[in-house]
Amino acid sequence: MSMKSLTKLFLFALSIFVYGCNSLDIKPLDIITDGDILSSDYGIKTYVAGLYRKLPMEDFTYYHGKGWKRDWNIAGDMSGSALTETYSGMAGCDRMEGFEYWPYPEIRDVNHYIKYLETHPEQFSGNQLKELIAEAHFIRAFYYFGLVKRYGGVPIITEEQDVFADPSSLLVSRETEEKVWDFIYSELILAYDMPETSEPGRANRYVAAALMSRAMLYAGSIAKYTSSVDFKGDAYTKNIIGAPASKAQTYFQAAYDAADMIIRQTDKYELYRADADKCANYMNLFLDEASKENIFIRQYSIDSGTESCWDINCVPQSICGSSVCSAYPTMNLIEMFQEIDVIDDNGEPHRYNNLSEPFVDIEPRLKAILYCPGDFWNGNYFDMQKGLYKHFEGLAEPEMNDFEGLRPNFSNLILTNEHTQMYEGKLIIGQAGISTKSQETQTGFYRKKYFDYKASSVGWWTSEHHYIEFRLAEIMLNRAEAAFELGIKIEQAKADIKAIRDRAGAVEIPDAVIDLSVVREERRRELAFENHLLWDLRRWRTAHLELDKTKIYGLYPYYIFDEDKFIFLRQRCPGQREYSFQIKAYYEKLPQKELDKNPNLYPNNPEY
Repeated sequence: MSMKSLTKLFLFALSIFVYGCNSLDIKPLDIITDGDILSSDYGIKTYVAGLYRKLPMEDFTYYHGKGWKRDWNIAGDMSGSALTETYSGMAGCDRMEGFEYWPYPEIRDVNHYIKYLETHPEQFSGNQLKELIAEAHFIRAFYYFGLVKRYGGVPIITEEQDVFADPSSLLVSRETEEKVWDFIYSELILAYDMPETSEPGRANRYVAAALMSRAMLYAGSIAKYTSSVDFKGDAYTKNIIGAPASKAQTYFQAAYDAADMIIRQTDKYELYRADADKCANYMNLFLDEASKENIFIRQYSIDSGTESCWDINCVPQSICGSSVCSAYPTMNLIEMFQEIDVIDDNGEPHRYNNLSEPFVDIEPRLKAILYCPGDFWNGNYFDMQKGLYKHFEGLAEPEMNDFEGLRPNFSNLILTNEHTQMYEGKLIIGQAGISTKSQETQTGFYRKKYFDYKASSVGWWTSEHHYIEFRLAEIMLNRAEAAFELGIKIEQAKADIKAIRDRAGAVEIPDAVIDLSVVREERRRELAFENHLLWDLRRWRTAHLELDKTKIYGLYPYYIFDEDKFIFLRQRCPGQREYSFQIKAYYEKLPQKELDKNPNLYPNNPEY
């Protein structure tokens, strides 16, 4: 039974429990026992489906700063990548205090499940018991990873607490961050007892190794780089946040070994190369559920009630008629891939015959993750245009001044919010933007990664494609980064980077220039819009340096009426905000309601 079916089963079971008390054949909730639920394979699968559904996977239901919500506007605010990858009304720096993630009810469910399994061995045969317990340890490790990367040290609870016990016995204290990382490591070692294969959406030995690789890479970075940040307060001096520098190599080695174990399974996992066209290949990578690059996915379907609104929030209203897209790829991200040369040697804007000309030769991978001006989908034209110059002369740089009134050609510029408004028979702005309306691109681009471009139409609650939590490219990047941190297998690490770039259609780079900084840059390119950027900048302890009065830019097309040509100008995004990352944002504040209930959770994290 697939996890998609298990999710449907889980939701159905909940409906029975909630509504079934009207039937004399169904026990009321307060007297449902383990025997009613866990005594059969059917019941165990239902229970486990619920645990999987609540894993902290930052997917199509995740709001950065708000948590997991099944909402129609999720694509407009997805995750911590909203720093420099995307521009929106609320960028990532605005929501760093967190959303009070505290999954101890779920951890209690896992603890209860483990205890049941351990005390009912007669119910299982062969390796079934060992594998189910291993799976439970993986699930528990995943929950703790979601905690430790947000808060540092947290309570480690491995047994179901008795809610009727002396209340003081429930007031647990925070462990050091080091102990939590070590606990996650030990949990995942136990999780290696899972089978080597599993149905889609359910973990196996290599899924556990993928989490080990990601988590231990994070732990190694925390141990190595925390001392570079000027943390203050009791949480730091008592080692509740941070980890000893002496543990960095241990953690990096664990990350390397786990990644290496996966990469060596060449019969199971390989980089996706199904299409000769490298742009199409990269787009299909995120839509092909059977891809051998997938290590762990989460399924979505209308049938199970888990469908999303991802696709409709990736295109402008002019295409779908109704959209609330509000996060757009930035020039800051695009320039991580390559420069878009829109200015000639004299400093004047290049003239173009159409909107697509500047993007003809961009990297296929970049082309695959965003819609550029002049692109098409299903016959629909992405005519992103910001305005119309009646006449334009001179250099580009003065026209990129933050203050419109200081731009020499500003008096010749016509702007509007109305997509049908014309100037002597020519549209002033495109049907796909760009205006001050919040549901149209504010950067000149739209996201394409995970967009189901093969669909004939998009609509509310119709997106059913899966979300990839772990894929081989990330694991190769993990291994390469760990190798450079350890100073081992450097040639292998360089080969990993070159293989990823080759699949992407990127320009080949010489071995001699590949170092740790190049590995980090490649990670940002390959994993763009996959919710890694915030966590990577946090673990590298570089966020306060990179995001220091950071300005966000777009690339804006303008039509020149008297020349019948287009120009492109790199200008600040609307609002012209600057974004800075505060030191305290390396950790989130503990939930106040939990502090109120349990004063032993103090001290809070620095500056909260």
